[in-house]
Amino acid sequence: MNTQSFRLWNLDLCQDMPKQISSTGIVAVRGDITRIGTFLRENFPNFAEESQGVISSERIKRSKQIYLCGESDLIELQLDNKTIGIFVGAAEDWSSYYVRMFAIMPQYQTAHMIRRFIRECLFTPMTEAGVERISADTSPVNVAMTHLFGELKFYLTGSSLSDRWGPLARYTKFLNQANEEVFLRRFGVGGIIAA
Repeated sequence: MNTQSFRLWNLDLCQDMPKQISSTGIVAVRGDITRIGTFLRENFPNFAEESQGVISSERIKRSKQIYLCGESDLIELQLDNKTIGIFVGAAEDWSSYYVRMFAIMPQYQTAHMIRRFIRECLFTPMTEAGVERISADTSPVNVAMTHLFGELKFYLTGSSLSDRWGPLARYTKFLNQANEEVFLRRFGVGGIIAA
């Protein structure tokens, strides 16, 4: 294990896997890049740059493979040994974790299972490892993700326009209460916004 998370925080998100996360038998397991790629091509083709017409050089394709296979945390959600969801993330910097991709087939998207996965497989181990915040981007019109972020106490912390993914809203979950208090004091209701 030599991911960014492990090198920075001694964090292996898959250490306690397989882990059952639903009463219907869905388990979280260490991800395999080949299975994740197949799952995305078959179920979420728009998540791949290539499906959007992006043509990458061989060097960039190799770099992407190195990043995904060596630097990122890969988790699969499986039911009866069939991949029904995936998670890909990595350290964004020395104190922040970035969720690059989280996708579950619609017929398996139950609120309880998704929240349990996030709390038990992400929030708990990251908090224990000292990670201070988790960030994720989503389309501003992705109502389901926006609702989930609000329910899990993520804050809207930014926006961007990407050449690959279009408009994105950035959400951040503070795992460190002191940092959350600083954020709210600076930018929350009644806070002073620096110029």
